[in-house]
Amino acid sequence: MQKKKTRKLWAFLLLLTMLTTLVPSTKGKAVEMPESVVNGEEHAELSLKEIFENYEHTDPTEFYAQLEELTGLAAKEENAEAAKVLYDKLDIAYTKAYTMWNTANVATYVDATDTTMFAENAYHAALVNQMRDKFCICMQEILEQPGAVDIVAELTEDDIEFFSNYEKMTEEQLDAIGREQELLQEYSAKQLEANMLTVTVNGTEMGFSDIEYAAASGLIDTDTYYDLHMELMEKENKLLGDIYLRLVKVRQEIASLYGYDNYIDYMYEQYGRDYSPEDIEKFNDSVKTYLSESYYYLNNLVDLSAPVFMQVYEPKKILDILSTYIPYTSADLEDALDHLISNNLYDIAQSDVKMSGAFTSYFPYYNTECIVMQPNGITHDLLTMVHEFGHFNANYQQGSMSSLDVAEVQSQGLECLFIEHYGDIFGDNADTVEEYLILQLLYSFFSGCMNNELETWAYQQKDLTLDALNAKHAELLTAYKQINSDTWFSDYYGMSWVQTPHYFTMPCYYISYATSVAGAFAIWELTLENPTAAVNAYLNIANAETDKGFFEVMEDAGFDDVLAPEAIKALSETLMEYFDLEERFEELLANMQNPQPEEVQPEEPQPDEPQPEEPQPDESQADSSQDTSKEPAPQKTCYVRKDDTLSKIGKRYQVDWKEIAKLNDIKAPYKIYAGEELILPESAVTATEKVTVKKGDTLGKIAASLGMNWQVLAELLDLNAPYTIYEGQVLEFSY
Repeated sequence: MQKKKTRKLWAFLLLLTMLTTLVPSTKGKAVEMPESVVNGEEHAELSLKEIFENYEHTDPTEFYAQLEELTGLAAKEENAEAAKVLYDKLDIAYTKAYTMWNTANVATYVDATDTTMFAENAYHAALVNQMRDKFCICMQEILEQPGAVDIVAELTEDDIEFFSNYEKMTEEQLDAIGREQELLQEYSAKQLEANMLTVTVNGTEMGFSDIEYAAASGLIDTDTYYDLHMELMEKENKLLGDIYLRLVKVRQEIASLYGYDNYIDYMYEQYGRDYSPEDIEKFNDSVKTYLSESYYYLNNLVDLSAPVFMQVYEPKKILDILSTYIPYTSADLEDALDHLISNNLYDIAQSDVKMSGAFTSYFPYYNTECIVMQPNGITHDLLTMVHEFGHFNANYQQGSMSSLDVAEVQSQGLECLFIEHYGDIFGDNADTVEEYLILQLLYSFFSGCMNNELETWAYQQKDLTLDALNAKHAELLTAYKQINSDTWFSDYYGMSWVQTPHYFTMPCYYISYATSVAGAFAIWELTLENPTAAVNAYLNIANAETDKGFFEVMEDAGFDDVLAPEAIKALSETLMEYFDLEERFEELLANMQNPQPEEVQPEEPQPDEPQPEEPQPDESQADSSQDTSKEPAPQKTCYVRKDDTLSKIGKRYQVDWKEIAKLNDIKAPYKIYAGEELILPESAVTATEKVTVKKGDTLGKIAASLGMNWQVLAELLDLNAPYTIYEGQVLEFSY
């Protein structure tokens, strides 16, 4: 049995929150894994779909009874062998329960409308914490018992120290952690609601993307564009900000209940960091002092609107690229990639019901992992997949979870090594994409430090308000030279922190992006001098033992203190020289101040076009003084379904498809898109559709079967987050 993995799993759960409300059992039975898989010696050959299908609702009754049995066996030396066997069973039972919790967690990201898994996720978050608490108390009681000698012989010194110092969770702690979990559940529901926020413009509901489209199409002017964006941001800030204020209060209470003066110290301890908040204050100053200039230059030089960044990478294309170039790094990474692809351990296709973002998750009971990504439909999706595969490979090699800082070096470092293949992938645009990646990595410094400063400040406040939090965020954005102060941008982006989920779900995590990118840049700098040595250093980090801290892992890979001021200063100098930033920026400014006149071609004379006649009053109309109070009939509309054509829609509503095209100004080749709203002729015959909810249905599954967008279906049914539906329920709507 892998003792390190077991200890890490018990310790990691100190980070979990819990909910005391249990939910009814769901049917299902997970496939039993052989000991070699559970112990990390082999990987289960299961797809992500099969992992979901093997989900099992955990009943802890037997687990709790076996804990009592273990306590009795440990009292006598002759029971040592039996006690060890029972201990191993308990370890596997706990690992399985933890995996079921993680399965439910991933499932809710893949389908945010699956209310059953949403509830199961909350159930297991509570249960796993309770199981861990009872197990640790049991271990503490039997450590010095004669019948526990075989168990103790397999524990490390760290394990023994962990169990010896463990303190049982009090009722106050359980209550506070329960309230935190309730707020996190509320946040999950409100986040979906935030994604659907709109403002009304001339009778039309518009979200963020609609506003961008309207501006690009010339439908709204600049002032209206900014006003609408501000109105939407204010709505989102208020909706989610209120939850965060309550989270801060309950988390301050949790830290106090565990004997900490502040929540930041408490979380640094929980994450097992080998640096302190005071160390990070110095690191923040170094980033602002030495990297602001190079970031500013590069940010102005990279053309983010370049066509190379707008390419769509479908899942197959992404995996084909990884399959082509990952083997050049090492055979170990090739093995991990083969495991990922051959077992379909990924969900990286666009989905209306998938939550935004990308992550890699580990299932210890199966000793396997998965990658989930909601793509943006641009080149960045490919770079994100390289990043996530760095996490996947590390989990695959070690069968466990590294510290947060090390884990991010494992992902960001692979991104740096992958630059070598940009020439083959992007051709003449390779340098442009390289600069873009370096810009993104540089931003990790600023976002990591800035978000850490905001969190540190927030958790120090006794009576935090939303206005104060927004103002502090704007102040930090200015200090890190992300925006200019006293502008529309200051007010707008000051509220934008609510769009960062980490504040809510992973408190005090963000600084790991900054510390780890310092490690990733150390690898990048080494590639400039000795690419082979850089690969070897990365592989050393990717295969690092999971109980080692950030500084120890970096030192083992041959790097000094990458967070030191002199290291950050040296990186800035390397960036300035390698990309020739100062000279190129001066050239850019010169071109802006002295623009070259554009060559204007004379316009071709156009034939005279007939001018439309002035509309004449219709003599057949009644006098304008007559009563016109009668409201016009509401306009008939429909939403386009998947695979719809104008012809299909015409037949569905018993009208000529050409009338629909004319009403909506659709011209050849008559393209329409799923989810698009179309105006119908007055003669259209609409009908009511009825769907009976079946077992296992979610709003997303039903919408998909109808070829609809799930958000459109929710609107038609007047359903709000968390979009609960029930087996046997009849959903009735006009479509």
